[in-house]
Amino acid sequence: MSRKSRRAQLRASSSKPSAGVITQKAGSGWSSDPATGRFFGPSLSSSGVAVTPFTALAVPAIYCASRVISEDIARMALNVERKTSTNCFETIAHPLNQLFKRWNAWQGKYDAISFLASSYALRGNAYCVVIRNNDGTPAYLVPISPDSCSVCLMADGRVFYMISHPLLQESAGIPVRQEDMLHIKNISFNGYVGISPIALLAESVGLSIALQQTAARVFSNVANIAGIIEYPESVDVSTMSQLADMWRQSYGGVTNAGKTAIIDSGGKFSKIAMTNEESQFLESRQFALTDIARIFRVPPHKLMMIESGAGESAAGKMIEVQHRQYIDETLRPFTERFEEEAEYKLLMLDERQTTRIRFDYDTLTKGTEMDRAEIYQSALNNGWYSRNEVRAREQLAPIPGGDEYRVSVQTLPNDKPKNNSDTNDSDEDV
Repeated sequence: MSRKSRRAQLRASSSKPSAGVITQKAGSGWSSDPATGRFFGPSLSSSGVAVTPFTALAVPAIYCASRVISEDIARMALNVERKTSTNCFETIAHPLNQLFKRWNAWQGKYDAISFLASSYALRGNAYCVVIRNNDGTPAYLVPISPDSCSVCLMADGRVFYMISHPLLQESAGIPVRQEDMLHIKNISFNGYVGISPIALLAESVGLSIALQQTAARVFSNVANIAGIIEYPESVDVSTMSQLADMWRQSYGGVTNAGKTAIIDSGGKFSKIAMTNEESQFLESRQFALTDIARIFRVPPHKLMMIESGAGESAAGKMIEVQHRQYIDETLRPFTERFEEEAEYKLLMLDERQTTRIRFDYDTLTKGTEMDRAEIYQSALNNGWYSRNEVRAREQLAPIPGGDEYRVSVQTLPNDKPKNNSDTNDSDEDV
């Protein structure tokens, strides 16, 4: 579709949707589907704790998981690529590249994408309004809080969105067509609105909040005694106070750690071990952490959970495998949904056949310098990359003659055996 046709379509569209719509309101980050809300009941979990995306962030593991996911996605470059004559894609100069660097007057790429990714992770929906120029090209991208957006379904199956935002200069909600809204949604019951993981798994989240609150009350209201000094005979209050002060001054604090205690008058020190209830309480908190990691599909090392029982080399291999799974199973569902929405609603019709929008995962998969050096050496020796392509990946300036693709003389076809000149030049590249 040309820009002129696009402009005509925009002008022909009604500014106000027709009657007979079904509004699906998103309240406090819960599912916008009323039937889903009735199915799962109130936000009060069985543990007696009210669960919302805001209260859930008070759990360190949930805060860490949402922050890790949103910031890792925001770190990646977002590029516009075009198919070449060899069916490869390369980054091109496109107006969207500048828009992706500065989405609006108050948000750059990092802030905007991390906001969308955290909304998707916690609330199951991420919304972004496309404000267009007169010719239909995108001028600004404005992320919208799920609390400020309602999804409305028309009788013919089309969707529009009722939103409120200061940029729109209207306090009441105004309609936004589906063509002008980037909507990235989680798994859905109706295909129109995503389900909030916090709402869907309120019981598990509520348990984590309840355990954390219980631990805080225990440490604030209950005396935590490391041991008891027993005497064979009764001791008056004054002597007891003097003994307690002497014990604290002589053996309390970090500076007195490791000293040998001397108890006179027949006193005996007995250390208090952890009770079964305390041990089970700690196990419950550990299980809650594992449950949260399972909800967000975040590996333990991303939540700063240290796994014991494996050697250093084995632990490193395990983390490497988990990081690969984290990219494929946690980050890609959001990025691929975003790419599909952006390509359909930000590119013109005549561009969609040859142009695409992609997140660049090189930032997350680059590896160490030794890993990259090994990959580059293999790529250069086998002609996958030229030297300038390697330098570009390392953000270095090109060099003269660096665009040539080279292979080692050791990799000759079987029907062309090496001659003497090949043997003499075996250490050189051709």
